[in-house]
This record gives sequence, C-alpha cells and structure tokens, in this order.
Amino acid sequence: MAYQRSQFRCHNSDAKKLYEDNFSIKIKKKEIRIGTYLDKINGSKNKSFDAYIKFTVLTTCTLPLKKVFEILQYYRRFNSLANSLTNRKHYPHLIKMKVGAINGEFMLSPWTEKYGDKQVAVSILDGITPGVPNVDEYYGKSFADLIPKVIGDFNDLQQRKLAKYLAVCLDKPSNGQNDTLPAGMKFKDDAQQQAIVEFLALTQIVEAVPARTPGMNKLARHLLRLISQGKKGATFFKIFQSSQYKLSYPPVGTGGTANARKVVKEWHHVGQINGGPPPPCDGMSDDSDLDID
Repeated sequence: MAYQRSQFRCHNSDAKKLYEDNFSIKIKKKEIRIGTYLDKINGSKNKSFDAYIKFTVLTTCTLPLKKVFEILQYYRRFNSLANSLTNRKHYPHLIKMKVGAINGEFMLSPWTEKYGDKQVAVSILDGITPGVPNVDEYYGKSFADLIPKVIGDFNDLQQRKLAKYLAVCLDKPSNGQNDTLPAGMKFKDDAQQQAIVEFLALTQIVEAVPARTPGMNKLARHLLRLISQGKKGATFFKIFQSSQYKLSYPPVGTGGTANARKVVKEWHHVGQINGGPPPPCDGMSDDSDLDID
C-alpha cells in the first residue's frame, strides 16, 4: 500500500501543486561540493555544482511536518518548477524548514552513481573547501556517524524527551512548530541541531523514497515513540546505530536497503496491532505509526 501510494503521489498532478503552495523556490548561483560517507569509502570525488535550488517551507504551510518530508521524497520530479531559472539543468535542492526550535537546512541530491540517481542523498553544510573560500562543502553521514552527534551529551532521560519531541514535531503543522524545548533538555550546539535535522531527513525522505523502501519513514516514527516511552530497552543507539538489536531500524548497517525490503515482505520489526498479526511496513496507512504496539 505505501508503495502504491508513493507512486500515486509521484505521478499525481496535485503533488506539483503541493510544492507550489508550500515552498518558495529560488536559484542560488554558488559553487558547492557534495560528498557522502560512501564516496569516502569508494574513493569517489565529491560532486561539484555551480548552483543549487533553494526550497523554503512557507510560513503559511499547514501540512503536518511529516507530510512536508513526504513531499520531499519526490524532489527530482519537481526540479521542473525551477526550469525557467536553471535552463533545465538539474541542481541539488537546499531545503530550509523549521523543526520545533531548530531552523534546519539540508541538501538533497542524487545518490552516488553506484546506487543510481533515482535514489536520494541528504547532506548538511560541513565547512568551506580548504584553499577555496567561496566553495561550500556538504557531507552526508552514515547512521553510525550521525547518531552520536544527534545525542550529544544527553542522558537516557533526555534522549527519551528528544525522541518524544521529534515525534510531536513531525505530527504538528509546519507553521505550528513549538520554539520551546521540554524542561531539562538543551541542545549542546548548532552542530547537534543540524545533525537532528539530517537524521529526520534521512529517515523521513532518503530511506522511504520509491526507489528504496516506502514505509521506512513511518516505521522510524514508531521507533521514536518506543524510545520516548522507554519500551523494550529501546535507545537511539540500539535502534538507529546498531543492526544487532531485535528492534533495530532495518536500513542501519551493511546491506540495510536489502534488509529493509525483506522486513517489508516478512512482517517483522513492526509489532502487533490490536493483538493480531502485524501488517507489512508498506501496508501501513499514513498515520498508522500511532497505532503500532
């Protein structure tokens, strides 16, 4: 079901209207370079671009934040919205959005050649190119590298509060995000805040695109709720950094995409609904992450 819904949204003309209604779109002429942890492993060079398209979520956007992320799963399709600005060249998309108290920015671009350009990579600003001060470097991390930065110095209680905070932010309207952090929770620095935004983009966009595994965004939201409730010993490290825990997020680790697709088919890692057999991830309704036990 999630796969069929994703294909419908991808080809439905209303999806284009969702972009037009909820984002401002501008071309930014600036040289950037984008790399990911896989480029580093494979010895590939970072990709260079002489411009990018800036998509800013409008302050009038009333969609739940999780729906905004869902629209962004189809970012390549909507490059045509900026054709008049880009002369039909494809450029990466810089997304600006509010996530709770965080003013987040992340870049969406084609994945490495090895994995096909229908898949999406997410990266965040990582600094300036040494010796080339006018070139911004963007870098996309693995779950293993990202989760320690998401957690920062938070203890177990603060991590549960963070998980609940993120789950609530995803359910709230984009223009209704809360600037107030829960009591006893304070971000260490801007790097932690941007890592949190990258984490959400990774779970809500990258792992759930049609070319990857639709449904992984919903499963991630359910797992955040498990962490927030302290159920089954769930922690950020067990769920989103290790692939050894029985409730680990399927895309984590070597062979993560294949494992996620296997999970979709075999009905595990999702718990039970109303005491009955659990549905496959791709059969979950848009809000069924609220219903999973």
